[in-house]
Amino acid sequence: MATATCSLCREMKPLRHAAPCGCQFCNIQCAREFILRTYANRQVNCPACNRPFPAVFLTSYFGTLQNLEDEVRAKTHPPRPYVPQVLAPPRMLHCDICKQQYSEMLQWSLSCGHTYCRPCLEATIKNGTDRSDFYSICCPVDKELIESEQVEALTYGKKNLWTAYMNLVPPQAVASEGESAYQCPNHPFFRASYEAGVPSVKCPQCPTAVCLVCKKQFAEGHTC
Repeated sequence: MATATCSLCREMKPLRHAAPCGCQFCNIQCAREFILRTYANRQVNCPACNRPFPAVFLTSYFGTLQNLEDEVRAKTHPPRPYVPQVLAPPRMLHCDICKQQYSEMLQWSLSCGHTYCRPCLEATIKNGTDRSDFYSICCPVDKELIESEQVEALTYGKKNLWTAYMNLVPPQAVASEGESAYQCPNHPFFRASYEAGVPSVKCPQCPTAVCLVCKKQFAEGHTC
């Protein structure tokens, strides 16, 4: 068995195999590594004579061209090591009702802009229904009533609490078709028809103007 320069790895070794072009190489592993290293667009050329190796020769070491492509892809694009993501702990906020710290996930913003922890707002609704005091279901800072849409969301899944709240809502707070209910700072509620292009409506019992959009007291230069 002759010892000569392998046409694939270019090292002095006993030559046991021959490529289809006639050039000799040392062993099967040498052929596999050379094909994996030089395979591109389904073509490999002999480094000694530059003739292309046929697909039959390539697949004899890998079974199918797809297997060869998979091994080439795994060799040239190794999978990235899995790095578990460490989630930042939720931000802690301060509730002005219970005076305790609470997770940002429990934050609830009222239409007036003040934020509290959700359990405290749920307790506010329950305390108001237990005392039959509709006007106590409000923001503790500016005393603005919690809107019924937000009460419905806060009591989701608690049908009895939502029913108790609805039984507590005074009739004057419910607007009929074509009207909207507004809360005057001096009088609990009044209903008025809204007109396009008019920024505010006046309370029928006093000259206080209420914004049509945010339903807060309206004054010159008021912005929602």
